[in-house]
Amino acid sequence: ERKKLLEQACAYLGEISGGMMICGDSAAATVAATELPEIFKAELGISPHRYRIRRRLDAACALLSDPGLSIASIAERLGYSSPYEFSAQFKRHMGCAPSEYLPRFKN
Repeated sequence: ERKKLLEQACAYLGEISGGMMICGDSAAATVAATELPEIFKAELGISPHRYRIRRRLDAACALLSDPGLSIASIAERLGYSSPYEFSAQFKRHMGCAPSEYLPRFKN
């Protein structure tokens, strides 16, 4: 049961536009709301929130390789409220601005 819930949550949180509601079933949602942080910490070593950030930043890294996409369009595509919010979170977690990411790793 816990493993299945974790798999469902990971799949859902990996969706770019997803929120924190895991399923429509109220009993399962209650379990998810109370146990999900504990399950994530035990199985993955991070919170659901951190997992979601990591997945978004993984997607951002892939999108940054497309020279036809602007920072603003990537931010919008990933569901950030602004390019600034995206850039700030990217820099905080990745150690450089999105615009510096590819040049830094191509050398």
